[in-house]
Amino acid sequence: MPEATGEDNSFCPGGDDEDLSPRPVFGIERTKENGMSTPNEIRILRIVKERGSATRRAVAQAMGMSHDYSGLLLRVLVDRGFLQKDSGSFYITEKGIDELLAVLYHFQGQLQARMNRTARQQKNVEKRIEELTASKASV
Repeated sequence: MPEATGEDNSFCPGGDDEDLSPRPVFGIERTKENGMSTPNEIRILRIVKERGSATRRAVAQAMGMSHDYSGLLLRVLVDRGFLQKDSGSFYITEKGIDELLAVLYHFQGQLQARMNRTARQQKNVEKRIEELTASKASV
């Protein structure tokens, strides 16, 4: 899913055929009730982390959204303890970095599961090739 800002989207899994439903991270099922961040919240955390700090206006511009909506998301992230505000600028907290790590671990788990499925599929294909080759030799 390309973004208007041209940002690297490697933090977030993507693809139309991909199941993006919450999966356990650190053995905890992540849901909205226990704090799963939305993709926009994760993008804001990344922006603030990469820049060191950011204002509401800078976040709105980087995200391509209104100042009001970016302000709402920033307040949510401050309330959840992922960001702190000082003199109009927002800074990431240790809890915010932990959230980014949790997202990366979640994505890493999805990639590992996909690689395991692919390895099993490859073994099945190799087995079928061997079977067909053997049956061709006996014909």
